[in-house]
Amino acid sequence: LQMMTAEVESAGVGPSFHTKPNGGVASSRNFGVGKAAGDYVTLLDADDEYFPTKVEKQLSAVLSEGADAAVCQVERRVGERVTPYPAEAASLLKGHNPAGVLNLKVWAHTNSLFLSRELIERAGLYDETLGIFEDDEYLIRLAHHGKFAAVPEALATWEDQPDSLSQVPDLKTLLWRDDNRRKQLKLTREKCEG
Repeated sequence: LQMMTAEVESAGVGPSFHTKPNGGVASSRNFGVGKAAGDYVTLLDADDEYFPTKVEKQLSAVLSEGADAAVCQVERRVGERVTPYPAEAASLLKGHNPAGVLNLKVWAHTNSLFLSRELIERAGLYDETLGIFEDDEYLIRLAHHGKFAAVPEALATWEDQPDSLSQVPDLKTLLWRDDNRRKQLKLTREKCEG
């Protein structure tokens, strides 16, 4: 922690580190959002990274387009292979487009999110009852409540680990994922009913 603090301070940022008991990824993200003090919040998983201009470019896009949030492509890294995600910048969530997200026509990775505090207050926090697909459910809800700007370039990374929840090594895992997807879609219907 001391080494991280020194590295962050040398970049000109006053760090504030917090810990909590393990409660899952949604619980951790909600905890972090609760500790954030600014007008904007951006999320970063521990094994990923932001490029130096991410926040600057996304803030500029939000302000110039009068948006509530911004997204960008990320570099998806699987071992030595690096590909943009989504593959085409035209597939980034832009404007007010909940139908595009629901129909998988547009998307954004969690590491690409740059959210205004107002949008978070309208959409709420991550659903902590979901063990998987909590990020999908949250993006759909954000899309229902906000207007997005898209920065058409990779400004962050996503290390897609071989043992991550996005992998399907066997039938048992596939069935578990299917059950959780149905739960996520049910929650999406309930929360976005209006």
